[in-house]
Amino acid sequence: MKMALSTLAVCGLIAAPAMSASGDALSFDLSPWKITIPDSQLDYYGSGKAGTAAELLPAQCNDRRDVLSSQSAVKGLSDAAYFEVVDGRAHFRADMGRGITTENSNYIRSELRELFNVDAESRNPCSTSTANTSWFINDEATGTSTHTLASTLRIDSYPDRAVTNEMPKVVVGQVHGWKVKQALVKLQWEGDDKPVRVILNQDFFLDNKSCNSELAKTTGCDLWSFSVEMGQYQAGDEWSYEITVDDKAIYLMTRDADGSNKVERTLNWGETTQDRDGRDVLLVNEWATGEVAYYFKAGIYPQFRPAAKYAGQVFDVSFSDINLTHK
Repeated sequence: MKMALSTLAVCGLIAAPAMSASGDALSFDLSPWKITIPDSQLDYYGSGKAGTAAELLPAQCNDRRDVLSSQSAVKGLSDAAYFEVVDGRAHFRADMGRGITTENSNYIRSELRELFNVDAESRNPCSTSTANTSWFINDEATGTSTHTLASTLRIDSYPDRAVTNEMPKVVVGQVHGWKVKQALVKLQWEGDDKPVRVILNQDFFLDNKSCNSELAKTTGCDLWSFSVEMGQYQAGDEWSYEITVDDKAIYLMTRDADGSNKVERTLNWGETTQDRDGRDVLLVNEWATGEVAYYFKAGIYPQFRPAAKYAGQVFDVSFSDINLTHK
C-alpha cells in the first residue's frame, strides 16, 4: 500500500445553510449527511440484508440504529475505521480486500450522501425513496437556485498498483440526479502522475433506466459519458475542489491549498464544448429544466472492484473541510 507523507492539518467543519456549525473547531456538522460503508447491513448491525451496504444516519433522522456524528468511529469488519474524525480531519477509508457494493454499482464506498432540507418533524424525515431529500436547481421549497459542494482534502494512502494492477482511481465528490443512473458529475483522483478528471454525462434517462445496446442504437447513450481534466495534485498534498450547479451552467474548480495550480471550467447548459479527447460534447438543457432533483456526495468511491487478493490495500482520504451551500 502506498503511503502519502503527512503535510498540513486544517481545522474545518461541514456546514449547510440554516444549520448551526459546531462550537468545537475540531468537529464536523454531519446533520445534512448520511454515510454508506463497505459492510453489509447484516455484518454491521447483526440484522438486515447480507447483500445491501450498511448506512448510518444523523441524529435528526430519528433512526434506531447507530447515529452518524463527528464523534463516530465507524468500525466494521475492516481493521481501520471506515469513517472517523482525527485531529480535525474526517477520514474516509476502504480496504479493497472486501466489501459490499451498493445497488447498481460494482464498487464499494465510504461516502456521504446529502440529505437536503430535512424536516425532522416529518414521519420519515431522511428517506431517500422520494425526492424530498434532494434539491431542484430552482428549488421552490427553499427559494434556492445556486448549489455548491466545496471540499478540501488529502490523499493519505492508496492501493499499490503493483499489487492490484489497477490505477488508484477514487471519486471524491459527486452530483447525482434522484432516480437517474447517469451521474451528472464525478470528480475523480487518478494518481500522482495524472490530472484530476471530472466525468459527466451529456444526457440522461429518468426512472433509473440504464443504457443498453438497443437504447444505444436509438439514443447514442453509450456516447453520453465524457470527461474534462482539472489540476494535478500529489498524494499527501492538501487540495480543494468546488462544484457549483445553477440554471446557467456547472462550474468546476480545483486548486492547491495555497490557491496555486488552480483550474476552472464552466460548462453551460446546451452549449457545445470539447472534452479532454477533443470531442464536441453538450450538456442537454433538460438537466436544468426542473425534471430532476439532485444531491451531492463526498467521501471515497473507489473505481475498481474489491477482491480478497487486495486485502490490506487501503484508500484513506482525509477532508479538512466539506461545505454545502444552497442559496
